[in-house]
Amino acid sequence: MTVLLGAAIVVMAWSGPTATIVVAHDNRIEAFDRTGATRLWSAKGLASPSAIAVSRDGTKAAILDGFADRVAVVSVADGTVALHDTPATPVAAAFFGRDVWIVLRDAGKVVRITPEGEKLEARVALDPAFLAVTDEFVYVYSRAEGLLQEIDPKSAQVTRSVSVGTAGSDLEIREPRPGEKPGAVAYLCRPASGTIVTVDLPSMERHDMKTGGAPVDLAFASDGKTLVIADAKAQRDRVAATSAGMFAFDSRGGTVYRIEGRNATKIAAGVASFVVTDESIFTWDAAGGRLRRL
Repeated sequence: MTVLLGAAIVVMAWSGPTATIVVAHDNRIEAFDRTGATRLWSAKGLASPSAIAVSRDGTKAAILDGFADRVAVVSVADGTVALHDTPATPVAAAFFGRDVWIVLRDAGKVVRITPEGEKLEARVALDPAFLAVTDEFVYVYSRAEGLLQEIDPKSAQVTRSVSVGTAGSDLEIREPRPGEKPGAVAYLCRPASGTIVTVDLPSMERHDMKTGGAPVDLAFASDGKTLVIADAKAQRDRVAATSAGMFAFDSRGGTVYRIEGRNATKIAAGVASFVVTDESIFTWDAAGGRLRRL
């Protein structure tokens, strides 16, 4: 979860497979154990980290600096960092296998970066903003043209597109669970129209769900079925869900809430950034340079 609050610039992520918390801040990238008490390593990072993504196997993290147009790809095991400059503003990242894919918003492109540092660009629709992957493809959503585009990860060519509406605020993909119908489903939040657009990815068929609010962010609970939605009208614009629980965030006040049923309980205020692990929730103490467990 990433939030900019005052002078604090910090991004945090949880690597479940390696039980490691990764924090990027103030030209540093650091890793902590699952308790948050032990710093595992510290490496030189980026001046203004703006987003972070972790690979599915938890072994790599990509940290973006949208101000300096740079990407740092770090080994979660030992803190080895590879720095890459980008020709335009990087705004989102996702791993497909060992490769990291980066959205370059101003250029209308995505770029694939291999572990060897080789780069391959793909042109996409205007104003790309969000990125997600399945076992087969990379998907990019572009806000201005309202397109969800499918990219072949080998050739970096757009294979299919579907119109899903403009001004979306979040894209997530849910893979089928055992016993369910095959095929992943994409979910796109459209707060202005009060809808969540779903796309059956094998057929690229679109369906709209009215939410009765202004959905700006979504996540799936640990059961893989329950959809957790952040509603801007309720002054909660981010959500996170793991086996540790469901949490919502109000970025304007820096307030974190625990969600239980229909109840929301405030558990922290003045928060610059937080991360939810499989056991707890942590915030970053910028003054002390350490994690604080809630």
